[in-house]
Amino acid sequence: MLILGIETATWLGSIALVTESEVIAEYTLNIRRTHSERLMGMIARLLSDTDVALTDLDGIAVSIGPGSFTGLRIGLSTAKGLCFANDLPLTPVPTLEAMASRLCFARYPVCPLLDARKQEVYAAIYDVSDGTVREALAPGTISIEHLLARISRPTIFSGDGITIFRDPIREKLGDRAFFAPSDAAHPDAAAVARLGLSAFRKGEHAELFGLEPIYLRRSEAEIKKQGPKDAGRRAASRDHSD
Repeated sequence: MLILGIETATWLGSIALVTESEVIAEYTLNIRRTHSERLMGMIARLLSDTDVALTDLDGIAVSIGPGSFTGLRIGLSTAKGLCFANDLPLTPVPTLEAMASRLCFARYPVCPLLDARKQEVYAAIYDVSDGTVREALAPGTISIEHLLARISRPTIFSGDGITIFRDPIREKLGDRAFFAPSDAAHPDAAAVARLGLSAFRKGEHAELFGLEPIYLRRSEAEIKKQGPKDAGRRAASRDHSD
């Protein structure tokens, strides 16, 4: 199988072409330009350099979130367009799960952290010790303090959240905190493609037009549109139901 992976959950965008046995090519750009400016150009160059046509692909895997709202929308809309135009299946890959998969066979649990702003992170915890990615703490938006309060054993942290919150993590966990090396700490299209390939082998793929990013929180525009009174009523309702 030949799978194209697309990763746009953060500023560090990447695409990769992967088979069941190897990564054929991967392009990564960590520059402050929007994915809309560079993504299609990156895909065109990767396919040209590898002498692969879109019709040669067996499917496309896309990072589905959480992460940058704009980045996720661009990545998903691009993947949908390519799949629709070339009659290809599409599979979504959770961003944090793909990040954890980069550290497969690690002895300790892996906790990917992506900056969610407002002193919060998108986070989850995975057991990868046997080479598979098993969820130990479901993805969510959480303050770093509340997250660390739930961690008692040695844990490996990755993602841009470790740049922002390295000090509080060390203060709370001490020598139980480990940090992934920089080259394995960020979202990665090859990891997305590999997990996507595994899903395709099982016959799993998404309904193209119903697929939406996993945001885990509302955007600022939605919060402002909702208004403070409505927000207060909904918050009170949630508190009561919890």
